[in-house]
This record gives sequence, structure tokens and C-alpha cells, in this order.
Amino acid sequence: MIVYERLDMITFNELAWAALFNYYKTNGDKRYMKLMADKSFVSRLRTNPSEIEPEELEQKLILDHVNVINFDLLMGCRLAENILEKVTKLQPEIKAIQPYSIIDIDLDDTRIIECIQTIYRQLSSVNGLWLTGVSKIAHVLNDQLLPIMGLDVIDRFPQIKEEGYKGVTPWLKQIHLDAESVIRNFEEQGHSGSPNAFLSESLNYTAKGVIKSLVKFLDEYYWLYYGEQLPIPPKWVPTFKELGYVVPCLEVN
Repeated sequence: MIVYERLDMITFNELAWAALFNYYKTNGDKRYMKLMADKSFVSRLRTNPSEIEPEELEQKLILDHVNVINFDLLMGCRLAENILEKVTKLQPEIKAIQPYSIIDIDLDDTRIIECIQTIYRQLSSVNGLWLTGVSKIAHVLNDQLLPIMGLDVIDRFPQIKEEGYKGVTPWLKQIHLDAESVIRNFEEQGHSGSPNAFLSESLNYTAKGVIKSLVKFLDEYYWLYYGEQLPIPPKWVPTFKELGYVVPCLEVN
């Protein structure tokens, strides 16, 4: 696999282009939006999974989000029941990480890192779940902090590929640095608020009940940059200065 090495940190404009590309590539990211807009389901999953029936979890989380479509895997491995069992067991760790986002987490806090690793370790022990599926479930448990790890991202970070959940800490550190870079650049351009709130409003996600996290927008960037191997923005696009824009126009109706 060709690996594109970044020589600098991600800018807000780059993140905005990736968000726009992802919007059209995924048809408005409708499946993810449907899941995260279901506040009741997400809240119950995080705080009281005993209120969720396996059939509901299978439809909303496994089929629509993790995208497992193998019937033998669903039934033979009892995925829904086993995931619910693990999430129930993980309630202390899930509760412990709720106050944190990728920006304010202290990655030298061994207690929090152990909680994160325990979540990945326990979910990874569910027969039939690969690391990408594990990370998609973990992301829903705290979408502000825990990233989705696609196969291309895993290839890009050998710590994850070789060590599984134990390699998540260096990955989190990289996302933390990229998030800080985006926020700093966003503020340098004179904006108030947050980059993810700005992009969510501009791409009409807010009107649908979801403010995407910065972690999710960065995941979209990594997917396009490392997975699709697209330069962002495309080199043929005129610079924003030439166009007369400070930031890209992202209004989508």
C-alpha cells in the first residue's frame, strides 16, 4: 500500500474539503446521522444497555453502523447478545470516559488510558468482530473521544496493526495533535465556536439533530487521505485567496 506522509499538520480548510467530499460520497452520511440522531438509543447504550433488546441493537448498531451483513456471523456468533453483554460489563469504564473529548483528554493519565484499552479489549473478545467493527462500536460509546479505525488507518499505524487495542494510544495522540492543529487554524482565521459545529451547520447536519464531533470529521479526512489516497484539497483547485474566500463555501441545502 502506498503511504502518503504528511509533512505538516492538518488545517481547517483541509478538514472542510474532506467533510464536503465525504458528504457527497456517502449521500449525506445518512446511516451515521440516523444512528447518532437517535439520542435515546445512544444514551441507553452508554448508560443503561439493559433497556436495549438484542433486536434493536442488531438493527441500529450492527447492521446499519458496523455494517455486518453475514447472517451466519450474526446468528452463529450471537453478535447482538454478546455485544450487549460486554457493554453492560463495561459500564464503569464507559462512564469514566464520558467527560473527555479528544481535545481535553490527558493521554498520560494511566487510569483513563486503561479504561479505553479495557473497552477495546473487551469488545475485541467478541467472536466475529474485527478491530474496525470494535472501533465503530467504541466510537458510539463516546463519539467525542474514540475514533473509528478503518483498515487503511490500521495499515498506516503499525502499532494498531501489530498490537490491536494496545496500539490505540499512539493513534489517539496523533488525532489529539491533528485536532489541536485544526482548532488553532480555525481560530487564526477569526472564527468563533468550534470547527465541528461550523461544519455541522454548514453541511446541514445540525438541522438533522447532530453536531458531528471533531473526531468524526478527522476520521473522514483520514479515510479520504489514507484510504482513497486523495490530496486534500485537490491540487487543481484554485487557492482560497484566488477565489476571494477565507474559508471554503460549504452551504448545502
